[in-house]
Amino acid sequence: AEAGRSAGLLRLPSEEELSKMAQAMTIAAQTAYRRNDIRAAYQSMRNALQTGRAGLRAYSDLSLIAHKAGHPGEALEATQLLIENKESPAMAATGWFNRGLICSEANRPWIFHNGRSYCQETPLYAFLRAWSLVPSDAARKKVQETFDAPSPTVCSKETSARKYYAVLANGVEG
Repeated sequence: AEAGRSAGLLRLPSEEELSKMAQAMTIAAQTAYRRNDIRAAYQSMRNALQTGRAGLRAYSDLSLIAHKAGHPGEALEATQLLIENKESPAMAATGWFNRGLICSEANRPWIFHNGRSYCQETPLYAFLRAWSLVPSDAARKKVQETFDAPSPTVCSKETSARKYYAVLANGVEG
């Protein structure tokens, strides 16, 4: 009887149980984040992702949570996973947008993490990439803020950036 009980305790969760665990931990992370309990949000989201069933939205959340928790490399790695996904242009756009936010607040030109470098391009580039995948008001606003700044930081190909800005501002390519 004791061996049967021990075997039950050592059983791995089913796929369905893992999905439910990931969902519960993701909700806990989002709730903690809204309460500004960044440490708890970070731990819950990492736990959710370790189940392997959390999905792309969890990586989007992790990118922002890890950034606020002081882990910019991990945050940028999460944006890279979103950018490289082939399933959802919306999630790739979210990855680019979050990368722009993280890089704009990084206060350093490059961030290295797990053998990759991030933030070599200006945040404007990331916001333009987000907008080119899925035009959104948030990306439009970030691009406009960059151009309207007293001394705008533009990407190295200013003519391309200006062309994108013209499309953003006028709704037509010009």
